[in-house]
Amino acid sequence: EALTELVQLGVLEIHVWGAKVTRLLYPDVLVFDLDPDPTVKWPQVRDAALEVKDTLESLGLESFIKVTGGKGVHLHVPIEPDVRIDRAKEFTKAVAQLLMRQHPERYTSELPKAKRKGKIFVDYLRNGWGSTAICAYSLRAKPTGPVALPITWRELKRLRSPDSFTIKNAAKRIRASEDPWADYFKVTQRIPNMGALDDRLDMRRSKTRSKNI
Repeated sequence: EALTELVQLGVLEIHVWGAKVTRLLYPDVLVFDLDPDPTVKWPQVRDAALEVKDTLESLGLESFIKVTGGKGVHLHVPIEPDVRIDRAKEFTKAVAQLLMRQHPERYTSELPKAKRKGKIFVDYLRNGWGSTAICAYSLRAKPTGPVALPITWRELKRLRSPDSFTIKNAAKRIRASEDPWADYFKVTQRIPNMGALDDRLDMRRSKTRSKNI
């Protein structure tokens, strides 16, 4: 009913909270928004998404990919709603900082746009109180009518641009393929202990010291 009301009000973009209304303080999804500087090309964003996927897997987390209808992508990580929103944001920030330290030439977690030039901003802020992310299958308020569409990781590898799906072809694409997020609600996983991230950072520092020596 609420979705119908939004349509009747002329709403195009639907942004959602990372938790259910019955437990607003306990998110059941983490969102990593890879937001590239305009100088960063799509193949770089695509490779970055795969790299972030690998990083999350090394921490024991499965993720799902969605093109946003803009120039970037969102990685969704379903989790059990057993930690508070501030804890979830702390974890996503730590992952963003891990990526930035591993590849400072590619990533940044710094908010000022002056520090994002030529890099991909790993936006972890969508996991904080009051923050939202564009909903899967939502239209975007842009001239071509792009759609924020869930895709498979295999599909990502051959996708030519992140805004390929629009109001004109998205429905056909959905009908012609299986649900790329079919297993989303079957995933049962929890945010790992922060020590796992600390270990990754220590390993990275050790490797850097060895190279310097």
